[in-house]
This record gives sequence, structure tokens and C-alpha cells, in this order.
Amino acid sequence: MARFGHTGHTGHTGQSGVAWPSGHTGHTGQTGAGFPGSNHSAAMMTALMLSREGIIGNWQPPAAKAVSRFDTASLEHLAGTPQAAVIDYELIAPVVINLVAQETDAPDGVAYLCHADALGSASKVDLMRLAAPGADIFEQQLDYLHHYADLRADRMEEIDVQLSDLTSFFSALAHFHPARSKAIFRFIAAALRFCATVQFRIKHGFGCPRPASFSAQVQPMIQTPDHGTLPSGHATEAIFLATLFKAMAEELATTLQGDAESWLSQFCSQCDRLAVRIAVSRTVAGVHFPVDSAAGAVLGDTLARYVLARVQTHAPNETEAAPLQWRQLDAQMQAFGAADYNIDTLDALRTGCAINDQTVTTLTTVDLALRHSPQLHWLWQTCVDELHRSAALQEV
Repeated sequence: MARFGHTGHTGHTGQSGVAWPSGHTGHTGQTGAGFPGSNHSAAMMTALMLSREGIIGNWQPPAAKAVSRFDTASLEHLAGTPQAAVIDYELIAPVVINLVAQETDAPDGVAYLCHADALGSASKVDLMRLAAPGADIFEQQLDYLHHYADLRADRMEEIDVQLSDLTSFFSALAHFHPARSKAIFRFIAAALRFCATVQFRIKHGFGCPRPASFSAQVQPMIQTPDHGTLPSGHATEAIFLATLFKAMAEELATTLQGDAESWLSQFCSQCDRLAVRIAVSRTVAGVHFPVDSAAGAVLGDTLARYVLARVQTHAPNETEAAPLQWRQLDAQMQAFGAADYNIDTLDALRTGCAINDQTVTTLTTVDLALRHSPQLHWLWQTCVDELHRSAALQEV
């Protein structure tokens, strides 16, 4: 699973790159207060005490009082851990992961991703059902590990960088830069933290063995991670990011000059192709089966659509808003069989089309009532405002 951000690269003029925001497994900043121009130190504390003693004079009761700011939508005044904690809670609070050891059509375990808002009036809604495959499917897919190994030398640099950074690859599709895209990267970082929380819980629940556990001839080119193989974290995050970046591109396209529709179509196509390449590279490296990536695509697509639905839910007015028509995926990964993961199977997984004459995903439309979160709406709206401001600098 990739962390978000890297420390930059050497530019064309020989200068070092700028630092990207920290990854989804950590937080930027410090919890405590700091003072401009100085770090915490005994000298600073002593200087502040002496300064106070020298200027306060006689103590006087304050003539005015500060007022509380109850549950403000804007988190702009917060940074680092406090800001991240508020956003993370708002995203994860209504989410329930239900792991079932076996069902009639899924003897190897099922993961349900559900929306169940304790503060809302609606009942629990299943966002996705993901049924794990059996060991026989992993065995059928071992040949892919052998054949894809021929690409290891070609993809070595990509595989290495993508151990810790996927976002930079999607950012390269348009002019996203940390200095001018702070709100965008704040949104992406928060979304990735949410994605990681869900995917790791499901990975642990399934506990599926990695390719190296099946054959001593796999010999991965990188260290096999200590967690389960399905769903693939890289495939999950790649589709997750692709979906979020496509949503941001739609906002960007509204203010572009020229043939914005063609630009958007090309951008979205590149997002999907990039997501598939990232996932396949994990099979090339020897640490994932194609079925892991297929399961990750189902999970990543579901999580991204859910995040977008949450952040785009508007404040209620006098009339209750109609429930969202949610596209619920029921994925039976046993049916994936000996199929490979590529752009065609990705499309089939998202649309419910057959793969090798087998139905892997079934689509159902269900009502999903979402409660407005002022903080999540702020997170998205600041991102949208930033996209619109930067649109004039994009080339079509």
C-alpha cells in the first residue's frame, strides 16, 4: 500500500524538488503550539516569561470576552493532527465493515461495506459486498506471476517509487502542484487515510495468502508485505485516486477554454490506464495475483464514490432531499477464475458485464440517505474553488 507524497525530485535546472504533503499513514505538523520563527526551547520559554514580567504592569480584568465558535464548517484555522482528526472522524463515523466467515455462495468469507449513520433516520445500507475467492483461484493464477516476471527490469523504477507514492503519477496528468494546490492535496490526503483504514480491515479479515506462499519460484523482487493479498492495496488506491482525480477534472473542465470535453475524455482515459498499470506492476513484482487487483478495483471504486457522495452532500433546506441512487456492487471473486486484470476487465467489473462468460459483479441501485457534514463540504468546496482558480493556467 502506498503512502501519499514524496520529497520531490531533482528539477531540470538541477535544483531539488519541493516536498509533498505527508502520507496517509502520518500527519504533518505538531500537536502542541509553536511560535513564529522559533522551535520549542528552554531559551524561548525563558524569554517569553521575562518579556511578560517586563510589560504586563498591574493586572486588569479584561474589558471584552472571547466567544465560542461552535462546530465551525471551516477547518482552515487548524493544521496537522487536529484538522486531520476532525476530517477522519467525519468520513469514517457512519461506515461499518461486516466480515462474515462464510455464506452459501461464498465459503471463503464475505466483506460487507455499509453506511449506518447513528445520527440519521435512515436504516443501514450495504454499499458493497465482496466475496473472497478460494485457494483454487489463486493456484489458477500462478502462471501470471511467472509470465509477468519478464517485465521486472522494465518496471523496476516504477515499482520502487510506487512503494511509497501513487499520487504523483496522477498529479502528472494535469498541473497539480503542492504550492498552488494545497486544498486539493489536503482532500486527497484525507481521502487516502480513509481508504487505507477500510482496505486494511478487509485485508485482515480475509487473510488470503500471498503468491510466495504458493510457490518458491515466484521469488518477488521486493519484500512481500506482512498483510493479506486480497484486495490489493495498490489496486484499491489506484482506482480510488483515479476516480477522485476524474471528479476534480470535471470541475476543472467547466472553466477551460477550447474543447474541454475532449480534454476531459482523454484525462479520464489516462486515469484508468494509469490505475491498471499500477495494479499490474504489483503482479510483475511478484506480490499480487490479478484477482487481488480485481477485488481492489471493486473496493476502490466503491470507496471513491462514497467519499465523493459524502463531501458533495449539501446542507438541508426546508424540504428533505431525495435519497441518492447508490450503485451497489456485489462482487463474487471466485467467478473471476483465471482471468487477468486489465482495462477491459476493469470496465466489466464496474459495469457488471461478464468476464470470460462469468458474472463477477452484479449491480443493484439502492436508496442512500446521507447527512450533511459541514466539515466535509468545506473540504470539497475549498478543493473546487482552488480548481476553478487554477483553470486559467491549464492548457487545452
